[in-house]
Amino acid sequence: INLILVFVISGFWHGANWTFIVWGALHGFYYLFAVIKNSYFRPRLPAAGLRGILHNGFNVIATFSLITFAWIFFRSPSIETAFAIIGKIASISFSDRLLTPWNTAELAFAVALILFMLAKEYFFNSINTKSTFTSVMLFTLLVLSIFIFGVFNQNQFIYFQF
Repeated sequence: INLILVFVISGFWHGANWTFIVWGALHGFYYLFAVIKNSYFRPRLPAAGLRGILHNGFNVIATFSLITFAWIFFRSPSIETAFAIIGKIASISFSDRLLTPWNTAELAFAVALILFMLAKEYFFNSINTKSTFTSVMLFTLLVLSIFIFGVFNQNQFIYFQF
């Protein structure tokens, strides 16, 4: 109960709207479920091998999906809007605009980004970050990524709007 209450309060701290309360409560339930799951399943699962890899992969996908779901409430202006968005997501079919060229480009970009992140995770420990050249190259890549993918013409940072 205390864990859920802390997250509900943190939701209220983000804004005085029911959407933020729901966002906080969802995080509290997610965390409570993780604590219960880890206390039950952690001793039974091997740390290495295919089962461990599948378990970790499932955890990553589940965490991303649940947190993304919670963000619907955080960014919605009202509970009704959030449920309307969830209803739209649940009613998506392949006959919708999922296969248009624009969405194909978005899908290709998403897949490329996922492959890049997987490669980064795999090779991260082998990169010599103490080398000046490597550090300069990584910093340059970071700055270029910010300029290429950054959004500079949008509204103010969300916390400046209060």
